[in-house]
Amino acid sequence: MSDMLLSYLNKQLHSEYKAMYTYMYYAARENHPRIKSALKKFYDEEQQHAVMLMEFIFRMGGTPELPDSIPIEIHDDILPALVLSVAEEESAVQMYKMIRSLMSSDEERSIIDITIAQEQKHHEVLGSILTLAKSELL
Repeated sequence: MSDMLLSYLNKQLHSEYKAMYTYMYYAARENHPRIKSALKKFYDEEQQHAVMLMEFIFRMGGTPELPDSIPIEIHDDILPALVLSVAEEESAVQMYKMIRSLMSSDEERSIIDITIAQEQKHHEVLGSILTLAKSELL
């Protein structure tokens, strides 16, 4: 079971890096204050998630698998990135639920519960930002 958990933790670590760099890239490009602020906040939280995952991996005797590169999709318009990010946040919630089910201690599950709540909030806020961005284009 610990090999499976390590595999899931490393897979999610890669997802957190991708989300972190996606949010950083679009926050730097974005001019809308609400969108820019949310993306910066999400960048910070995704970075915290990556550190948390690395700590779990080290505690389990594993080695975090750091990506050689972090491929992010770059678009001229933020809308495609928002659509993709909404889906990826939902995917992150599902992965964290799977990781939580494999955790052995209440303390670890509690940390994952906080992370799940943050990812759900990202999903919710990104959905509302997507609605806002679409309405401003109409």
